[in-house]
Amino acid sequence: MNTSDLTVSILEGLGGIENIQSMSNCKTRIRVEVNDIEKVNQADLKLIYGIIGVVPFGSQIQIILGQKTEEIAEVFFNKLKIKNGNK
Repeated sequence: MNTSDLTVSILEGLGGIENIQSMSNCKTRIRVEVNDIEKVNQADLKLIYGIIGVVPFGSQIQIILGQKTEEIAEVFFNKLKIKNGNK
C-alpha cells in the first residue's frame, strides 16, 4: 500500500476529515484528537497494512507507524491543510 492509500484508509478509520480536531506526530506515531471517539473504527485501523498499533487515550487516538510516521504525517498535514498540531 502506498503512502497516499494508507493515509486515505487511516482517515476513513478515524471517521473522516470532519472528525479530526487536531493532529501531531513524533518519530513513531501520529496523535489524532478526534471530535467523536465513537466514530473511530479501531478494529478497522488495526487491520490496515502498515499500522503497527492503535492506542486510544481519551479523545485521542495514537496510531503507531514506526519509521514511516513522518512521511505519512506530512501527507496528512498536506491533505488536511493543517500544520503539525493544529487544524
